Amino acid sequence: MDCELSNNTNFYDGEAWQLPKGLDLNKGSILKSLEIDEFQDFELGLSYDSLFSLISLTSQYIDNVIVLNWEANHQLKPYKYIIQKSLNTEKWFEIDTILIGTKTIFNFKDKYPIQGNSFYRLVYQNTDGIKKYSQVLEMKIENSKPFCLVSPNPIKQSESIEFKSNTSKIKDLRLINTLGKSIPIDYSQIGLENHLIKPLQKLQKGLYFINAIDHNNISFACKLVY
Repeated sequence: MDCELSNNTNFYDGEAWQLPKGLDLNKGSILKSLEIDEFQDFELGLSYDSLFSLISLTSQYIDNVIVLNWEANHQLKPYKYIIQKSLNTEKWFEIDTILIGTKTIFNFKDKYPIQGNSFYRLVYQNTDGIKKYSQVLEMKIENSKPFCLVSPNPIKQSESIEFKSNTSKIKDLRLINTLGKSIPIDYSQIGLENHLIKPLQKLQKGLYFINAIDHNNISFACKLVY
């Protein structure tokens, strides 16, 4: 396959491409350069018949929700967008997926925006598995109160309790019954806003409270029905 390495204006600052293994690129593909930046494993890739172009990408913070809006042209086998979120642009977490269909205008609402700085980007993927990464948007949220939300609630009787929070670090967490007694638990954080509690003893049916303290020593709580 003949190819040419050159500067190319089809890339925007912060964009990157990723190709699946075993993809046949013998039909009209052009090798394009991409300035090396914070991306690691996918800095340089191949375009595939003008795969995709992002017309606009904006973000807003409205009523404790971050809203992403974007418009794009999809020219070859469009499939889906993956919305990713990060605290440092090094480790990214997938927070949602949107199927493209015939749409060109999209929006996404992050109902659990993290306090302080957070970063967002889009991952466009076509049906061949080729991915393109958008530029990164930075959001800074100040003076928001930490909160948590158990879902589903009432919860099913199981070994674990899942909840979401808008704080990236919980300093202390306790599960308490209506008598004020603390239930022994194992606690872990999964991703950015997802948290998991595993009670170390069998819970009785009734009302419980999750009492937490974030890294700024601010207390917050939520209730659950077991």
